[in-house]
Amino acid sequence: MRSLLPLILLPAISAFQCWSCGVFLNAPSSACKGTPKNVTCPNPELGCMYITAENVDGTYYVEKNCVQPEDIDFRHEGCREFGVRGRIGTACVCKTDLCNGVISPFSISTLTSGILLLSLRFF
Repeated sequence: MRSLLPLILLPAISAFQCWSCGVFLNAPSSACKGTPKNVTCPNPELGCMYITAENVDGTYYVEKNCVQPEDIDFRHEGCREFGVRGRIGTACVCKTDLCNGVISPFSISTLTSGILLLSLRFF
């Protein structure tokens, strides 16, 4: 009986989870509308993703989910600019449980620094 205990616990230990919400085409903020769901991902090596972009009318495109095998744009961990519905937004990929809750402070400071450098270049 003792030898079966590790086998019983294995699925619970190896489950990889991400937050899931959206696709919201015009959310009032860059956060999910309502409460995001905690979902189990089929492939933990691919990670979680979070995409947000501001629309012209001040609303936001918001999407959070597990990265799917067919998502070739989301193979590398980290944040980058990403085209969403004709707007430039931010796409982030991370590879730890529930890591796509919010953009990390490091990602925000990196993105802010990039925008600041671009704006200084034009002046």
